[in-house]
Amino acid sequence: MAEKPEVSLLKEVDKTDAVVGDILTYTVFLTNDSLVEAGNVIFKDELLEELAFVPGSVKIDDIPNASADPTTGFPLSSISIEGPIVVTFEVEVVKADPSGVIPNTASASYEYEAGPGEPPIKETATSNEVQINVPAGRTACEWARDLILHSVAQEQKAIAGVLDMEGEKIQA
Repeated sequence: MAEKPEVSLLKEVDKTDAVVGDILTYTVFLTNDSLVEAGNVIFKDELLEELAFVPGSVKIDDIPNASADPTTGFPLSSISIEGPIVVTFEVEVVKADPSGVIPNTASASYEYEAGPGEPPIKETATSNEVQINVPAGRTACEWARDLILHSVAQEQKAIAGVLDMEGEKIQA
């Protein structure tokens, strides 16, 4: 069997907990651990409906690429053993998933030559899955409100307990 590229994608996200309205940054490292180059690379990240791509946020090896959109796919240079290609982009959390978790993966399709004069072979590599915890059905303001209401209720219980004990002392 002919040598082939060993392309892998490692995906990271800057936050594991988010609320609706938060901006997240995804970073994907594309590497090739083979001497065989992967060409005609197309990077793609199909976002779930809970996330929206932030236009103009794509960077390839820290160089902005304003026209690139991972949801439709965009080309990258060949992936060789010389080092990773690093793709970063931002997404906005537009709604929570009922499960409270939003998973995401990226992929890269590529081609390589099996041998001289042979047609290119096409393959796709998929990243690991990253997950973002997004509280289902509540915005950041609603979470903050609920936290305050819970804190007030706890304080009211504590005060009521103190008053009961003081009342018992007075009656004794």
